[in-house]
Amino acid sequence: MTNNIGSSEHDLYSPALAPVDLKDRSVTARGLGVIWFGMAVQITGFAAFSQMTNYFTIGELLWIYTIGSTILALCCFVAQDIGLKYGISFAASIVAPFGYKGGKIVGVIRTLPSLIFFALNAYIGAIAINEIFKIIIEFDNIFVCLAINVIALVAVTIKGVKGIERFSTIIAPLLAVVGVYMMYVILSAYNLSLTDTLSMGRTGGTSKSWIFGFAVVVGLFSSVAMGMNDITKDCKVGGTSKSWVKNNKLYSIASFIGIVPFLVFFTILGNITIVLSGRMDPLVVISELIQERSIILAIVIQLFIVVAQASTNTAANLLPSAYVACSLMPKKLSFKVATVCVAIIACIIQPWNYMDKLDLILSLFSTTAGPALAIIGIDYYLFRKRQLSLDDLFKSNGKYKYFKGYNPAALIVYVVATAIGFFFFLEYSFFVSTALAFVFYYIAAKAFAKKYPVIIEEELIVHPIDNSKPNIQVY
Repeated sequence: MTNNIGSSEHDLYSPALAPVDLKDRSVTARGLGVIWFGMAVQITGFAAFSQMTNYFTIGELLWIYTIGSTILALCCFVAQDIGLKYGISFAASIVAPFGYKGGKIVGVIRTLPSLIFFALNAYIGAIAINEIFKIIIEFDNIFVCLAINVIALVAVTIKGVKGIERFSTIIAPLLAVVGVYMMYVILSAYNLSLTDTLSMGRTGGTSKSWIFGFAVVVGLFSSVAMGMNDITKDCKVGGTSKSWVKNNKLYSIASFIGIVPFLVFFTILGNITIVLSGRMDPLVVISELIQERSIILAIVIQLFIVVAQASTNTAANLLPSAYVACSLMPKKLSFKVATVCVAIIACIIQPWNYMDKLDLILSLFSTTAGPALAIIGIDYYLFRKRQLSLDDLFKSNGKYKYFKGYNPAALIVYVVATAIGFFFFLEYSFFVSTALAFVFYYIAAKAFAKKYPVIIEEELIVHPIDNSKPNIQVY
C-alpha cells in the first residue's frame, strides 16, 4: 500500500478512502468541467428555486444566480487543493481539523442534504422513466421506476469518479441541446423573448434580500463545496509542484465554466416557466408543451430529465455520502455496500413530500456548511500551510486525536457559529455563520493550542513522491 497506509495500526483505514497515487489519477481539467456541467443541470433546482419567483424578478434572479454560483465556485477552491495535492476524500481529510470522531459528526451532517437531494432527484427521474413507459408500452408504476432508477445510479457511482466523468461526457451534448430547445419552446409558446421576461416575477408581492438568494444558490451545492476533494482526488496534477496556482489553475477555470453559466441557465429556465405558466411544476409544463408538438420529442425530454438527474445525483450526492459511510465503519463497510445502503436510506426518507420547503431547507444546509468550510480553510491554509500527515489521518491514536478524538476548538466554534446563523440570521445564515466561524476558530484554536499544539502546527518533513520509500508522510 502506498506510504505504508493500510497496515494494522491504521484502524481508520478503508480501501475506499485510501490516497490515490498520481499515477492512478485519470480525470483532467476538462473532465472536472464536464462533471460540474452534469451537476449544474440540477433538475431539483427547478423545485428548489421555484419559490424564488415570489420574491424576485427574472432580471434580479439572473444577477443573483450569477453572483451566487460564482461564490459557490470560490467555495469549492478551499477543499479542491486537498484532493489535488494528497489524493484523499473529504471523509479522510476532515480528521485533521475536527479529529477522527469530530470529523465523523461533521461528515454525517454533510450527508443530510446529499441524502435528501439524492432521493428527490431519483424520484423526479423515476417520474420521467414512468412517463416513457406509459408512452411506449402503457406501463404505469412509479415505485418500479424508482427502483430501476436507483439501481442504475448505484451502478454508475460504484465505478468511481472516472465512471461518473465518462457518463457525464456521453450525456453532456444531449443536456446542452435539449436545454436550449426547452428554453425555445417555453418562450415561443408565449410569444416572448428572454428580454421580455426580465421584469416579470415577484409574484408573491413580497421581496427578500439578495443575500438570501445567494445563500440558497450556495446551499444547493454546499455539501459538494465542503468536500470538493471527493472529486479532485482523482484529478491529474503535474508532478510534485508545491504551487497552489500551478496545481489548481486549470481546475479552477474548469469549475467556473462548468458551474456558473449552466447553473444560471437551467435555474432561470425553470423560473421563466413558472412565471409564464403560473404553475409551480415547470418540468411538467415544458413536457406538456413539447408533447403537443411531437411524441418523439416528448420522449427525448423525459430522457433528458433521467440523464440530468443521474449526472447530478452520482457526483454530488451518492458518491460523497458513500465515502462518509465508509469512514463510519472503515473495516466493515466496502464502497459498493456503502453506496447501496446510502441509496436505500435516502429513499426511505421520502423528501419529495416536502418539495415546497426546499428554498428554506437549502438556506439551512448552507448554514451548516459555511462554518465547516471556514474551519477547514483556516486549518489547511493558515495553520498547516497546506501540509498534512497522511499517515496520521488513518490512525485513531495519531497526531489528530486531540481530546479523545475531538478537536474541541473546532466543534465548539462549529456549533456556536451554526446556531447563531440559524436562530438569529436565518436568511443570511451562510454568510454570517461562515464569517463568525472564521473569526471564532482562529481565536479558539490559538487558545486551545496551549494544550494541543497540533491544532495550529504541522511539523512535517516534506518528501517528493517516491513510492519505493515506506512511511512517506506528505505528497
